[in-house]
Amino acid sequence: MSVLVWNVANLARSRTRELELRALLDAHKPDVVALSEVELDAEDSSFHLPGYKVFYPSPYKNKYRVLMLLQDSLVRRSNPTLLAPSHQEVWIRLAGPSGSWTIGACYRQWTGNEAADLSSLLDNIGKYSPSSPKVLLAGYFNLDAARRGDPLYYRRSMLQTFLSRLAELGYVLENDVTIPTWRTS
Repeated sequence: MSVLVWNVANLARSRTRELELRALLDAHKPDVVALSEVELDAEDSSFHLPGYKVFYPSPYKNKYRVLMLLQDSLVRRSNPTLLAPSHQEVWIRLAGPSGSWTIGACYRQWTGNEAADLSSLLDNIGKYSPSSPKVLLAGYFNLDAARRGDPLYYRRSMLQTFLSRLAELGYVLENDVTIPTWRTS
């Protein structure tokens, strides 16, 4: 399964972001796309990309912050079920011939009540992931795992909470540093 994760930094801001996204999808044809910071108006649920089904979360301040897109062929063979989304997350259960998957597209904002947002995210990870043998958690968490040993990192305690809870759930970070595969100016 191929996955594209992109903090699109306001898909609604200009047509350019959508064109960049279309170019990425055409070039790489990912099965699953997790987009964060999309900032689409909740009244306008008409965002559509050919070849993909869009799954929306509950709106946050009348905006969508995260979207998950599944390739139409994956939708046809896996019968996706939308699990109660929160305003920052979309959770999908896929059941297909190769087994079941639970996929979460998440965004944890860095303003507001960060501790409560992190707690809610961790609760949902714990709630949705044990019921599936394969779990994909994709998104933008606003935590820098590469700085976990840095005593000056101001989000260090939240990062340690996040990593500890993921370890308790059986998750393992496969790579501490995410290398951007696509960069916009």
